[in-house]
Amino acid sequence: MQVTKTNPYGSNATLLDPRQKYCWDYYIDIRSDTFSNALQSAIKAGYSANSATHITSQKWFVEKVRKMGFLSKAEQILEDILDMPVNTRELKNKEGDFQKYVITDASLVKIKQDTAKFICERLGKNEGYTTKQELQHSGKMDLVIGNKALDDLFEEED
Repeated sequence: MQVTKTNPYGSNATLLDPRQKYCWDYYIDIRSDTFSNALQSAIKAGYSANSATHITSQKWFVEKVRKMGFLSKAEQILEDILDMPVNTRELKNKEGDFQKYVITDASLVKIKQDTAKFICERLGKNEGYTTKQELQHSGKMDLVIGNKALDDLFEEED
């Protein structure tokens, strides 16, 4: 029977290695002395020199770069929409006067805007793009806080 060695950092299929977070944070932080240097960011985060040389080919790193690209594109779309030039045409009306008309393809603008918002809300949570949602619940709640039920924390009114 083969005994598998457990990961000393506690990572598994669902939990990430804490070094990954530190490595990425060092890599993208403009104030970091290892900013934009994946090798040095990985070493600073605790990876061995050998592992650090291959950090940019690791799936988690590639995914982070890909997501950062999506967010960058979404932000650019939002900027494009805000800076979108308004096309106007002057056409003669029935009275013979010239009147200005704004020409835009509203359906394409809406699609681009919705796509950009979708990406920003999901990938840009750490950059301040998020939607806060209030949840309301009426009636008795089965929420447990620590070892005490919520009912034990509040007295019921008669």
